[in-house]
Amino acid sequence: MEDDLTQQVHDELKAAQTEVEAKDLRNLRARAELSQAAMARLIGVSASTYANWDSGTSYPKGPVVLKILRVMNEIEQQLKAAK
Repeated sequence: MEDDLTQQVHDELKAAQTEVEAKDLRNLRARAELSQAAMARLIGVSASTYANWDSGTSYPKGPVVLKILRVMNEIEQQLKAAK
């Protein structure tokens, strides 16, 4: 249990330091054929917040980066499975 918690904290700290670039968000969203609003719902943010990230006007920071990475991983897995 302690090891799982330690790993989770480590993952969250690493993700918080990771930058998610607008081009990566756009490319993945396009490949998944999702609208900005649909992607925002998956991540749990407003459509306007996601639109700002997608355009590069602002960038996700903190714990939401981990959520984005998880959603991106899930979408990648689904795209691979669909091939």
